[in-house]
Amino acid sequence: MNLVSKKENLFTIGEVLNQVRIEFDEISISKIRFLEAEGLLVPSRTKSGYRKFSNSDIEKIRSEEHTSELQSHVRIS
Repeated sequence: MNLVSKKENLFTIGEVLNQVRIEFDEISISKIRFLEAEGLLVPSRTKSGYRKFSNSDIEKIRSEEHTSELQSHVRIS
C-alpha cells in the first residue's frame, strides 16, 4: 500500500469520477474500484485508508474507458 505524499496532486474517488465523467458518462465509482481490483490502478492511501488517485491514475482510467468504447463499437458494427 502506497501512503500519500504531500508533494503530489492527489484526488478522491469522487473528484476522479467528476473529472472522468465529463468524457465518459457511463463511468461509476464501482467501475473505478473494479479497475483497482483488476490491478490496473494502484491508488495511494491516506493513513485512514481513503484512496487518493494521481493524474497518472486518471489517465489510465481515460485510456481504459476509451478502449472499452472502441471495443463496443467494433462489436456493434
